[in-house]
Amino acid sequence: MAPAVHTAAPRQETEAPQPPAVTPPGHASAGVPDAVIALLQKIRHTVEEHCDDVGDRFASEALDMHRGKSEARGIYGSMTPQEQAELDEEGVDVHAIPWVRRADS
Repeated sequence: MAPAVHTAAPRQETEAPQPPAVTPPGHASAGVPDAVIALLQKIRHTVEEHCDDVGDRFASEALDMHRGKSEARGIYGSMTPQEQAELDEEGVDVHAIPWVRRADS
């Protein structure tokens, strides 16, 4: 049998650990180094300069290009997690890029 151990010091109550703050997907965190933010701003500028903003039609536009229903071109926009899953299932190659504030704003 294990002996009972008593200590003279009173037991201190500690706060329960808090979960880390969650940054929404697609948004850069305030803790990201300036060099990374600058690189993401450069990527955003290049995407906006060379690609078409299709907004919330992104998934349907990407699928049409994948199926040959429309001409392939660079596009950017937004999609739901369900649309992302559909594109993955179809084999459409898309990439999410963290969208940071423009360098000039």
